[in-house]
Amino acid sequence: MRLWWTILGVVFVLAGLLEGCSEEAAQRSDVPSPTVALASLGKLAYVRDGDVWVVDLDSGHERRLTSEGQNRRPRWSSDGQWLAVTKCETVDPTSSCGGLWVMRADGSEAHWVDEGVFLYEWSPTEGRLAYGKEGGLWVTDAAGSHQEQIVPPDYGVQALAWAPDGLRLTFEGWQEEPGATPPPNTTGEQGLWLVNPDGSGLTKLYAPYERSNLGPVSYLGSWSRDGLYLAFWQGPTISASLKADGAPLYAMEVAGGEPQLLAGSLSPFEGGVLCHDAFVSWSPAGLRGGRTKGNLLREEDGHSGRGW
Repeated sequence: MRLWWTILGVVFVLAGLLEGCSEEAAQRSDVPSPTVALASLGKLAYVRDGDVWVVDLDSGHERRLTSEGQNRRPRWSSDGQWLAVTKCETVDPTSSCGGLWVMRADGSEAHWVDEGVFLYEWSPTEGRLAYGKEGGLWVTDAAGSHQEQIVPPDYGVQALAWAPDGLRLTFEGWQEEPGATPPPNTTGEQGLWLVNPDGSGLTKLYAPYERSNLGPVSYLGSWSRDGLYLAFWQGPTISASLKADGAPLYAMEVAGGEPQLLAGSLSPFEGGVLCHDAFVSWSPAGLRGGRTKGNLLREEDGHSGRGW
């Protein structure tokens, strides 16, 4: 009999506990759940049938910004307020074009910037646009009210990249030596330079090629996210096919120092990193890139033990 009373007592205790849990759960259900604000997906600019379109990725609403069918390469400013594009007189994607235009994100305030432009890149910190024209380097504000040439044409600017803080630029230059023939010996010096956005502080960073078709040639890559290092490719000579096949990837301290080999082989035809921004990207912890070997493309860390 005592056992039955014990069992009955345990049942009552469990029933009380369950009732208390139910009441607590009911009270919690009366408290509204916190709402999580989803980040906006933003907008995407693209070219369709030669015109620039912008789509709101949250609503899916598309807006056509141009109508003449001659636009290419839309590029957003860092604050998302402006778009830079080049306009061409032909829809042939293989043809060159160089009319640089800037417009608001909604297509308003569209204005011509310059002709003969073959590369351009927005500052990562403000509405300033750097662009290459006829071998020189220029900087303009988004509104087009102030343009300034910061590097003269004889430097033969071929590529450019802003530092992450927007305080400096680096560019790949091919300086021509007057009267020297035949090519490629017309190039007196080739390499990488630094310059401030106002044109001051023009400094040679690395230029191993001097009046020789056997010297190494450097192709500009990108800055590390902390602004301390610069990645670049280096081939043994001037060769478009070698650049297309891939070349060894290096990095060096912007403050100075010897380049360090990160990936690829110094021996010809042993595989290299593709010479294109799409295949190399700095991460917070290091540099990752695509390497070629035959027809194989793979990712590798490219770690050199120096904190790349």
